[in-house]
Amino acid sequence: MAYIGQAPTPLPLTATDIPDLPATKITSGTFPALNGSNLTNLDASDLTGTLPAISGANLTGITANAGTKSFGAYRSDNNASDLTNGDNSELVFNAEKHDDDGLYNVSNGRYTPGVAGIYYVSAHVTVNDINGTGDDLYLKFCISGDVSTVANSQTRYAGGGSNFTDVHASASIKLTNNSDYISVFIYQDAGGSRKPQANLSWFYGFRLS
Repeated sequence: MAYIGQAPTPLPLTATDIPDLPATKITSGTFPALNGSNLTNLDASDLTGTLPAISGANLTGITANAGTKSFGAYRSDNNASDLTNGDNSELVFNAEKHDDDGLYNVSNGRYTPGVAGIYYVSAHVTVNDINGTGDDLYLKFCISGDVSTVANSQTRYAGGGSNFTDVHASASIKLTNNSDYISVFIYQDAGGSRKPQANLSWFYGFRLS
């Protein structure tokens, strides 16, 4: 018996009342979603993490785009253009280990995910003849070629007599525009004829969220 002022007992909702979701991974298209009091469309590329959903009688997850947009590139030879003495040089890693979505350009060294978000990138470069005590070598990541701002995860090595020098940098970088790209720059002041070495210089990245 229900009494005046008593909330009615809710009817039980079972998994059979909710249609099955497609078994394939959803990576594109739009989905209806509530934005405040308004019904709007949510683009699949904006989804992050794993979203719970009912599939048949089981609670499952829809995997979103975190961990996608991955690439791996490297230098396949020592014949890259000299690293300009006393200036920032944008590095080109001219060969790829993987790049399923075609987001890295082996001609200009630029990683363009095509979607605003947060990305993890890592680079390692071996350079010849950074060996004077006054020689400097900086490895850095820049967004859309802007070297005028503080670089993302800049590292520095000061020469100390080695024929070859290794520098490594990694960063979590937020891209705010779909057209943004990430590339690797080196600043060195050791002189001319400095080059990234084949198979010892690489650049990797993927989407975090």
